[in-house]
Amino acid sequence: MRGHRQGASRQPASSALVDAVSRHFVPPLALVAWFLGLRWGLTAAILVVALWFQADQMLGGDQAFAMPLILNSVARLSIYCAGVWLLVQLRKLLDAETRLARETR
Repeated sequence: MRGHRQGASRQPASSALVDAVSRHFVPPLALVAWFLGLRWGLTAAILVVALWFQADQMLGGDQAFAMPLILNSVARLSIYCAGVWLLVQLRKLLDAETRLARETR
């Protein structure tokens, strides 16, 4: 094929690391949000992002600026908090629907 570079479809190492880490953090975070609620879910999200920020700092070595790490952490926290909130709302709707279904029998 013309114009196709060898290895162009491979992910960079940092992207692969992000995928691997997020696969390990998202399911437990979702379970905490689903079974324990918003407060615990948000607490777990903050803990996950703090751990991830710490790992980024340790892997980053001597970076000139910490701002990219901070912005990444803020973005991750925003995404995780939105996901936690959505799961909690979905659980509330499911519980309400279940309750209504039992009342109408």
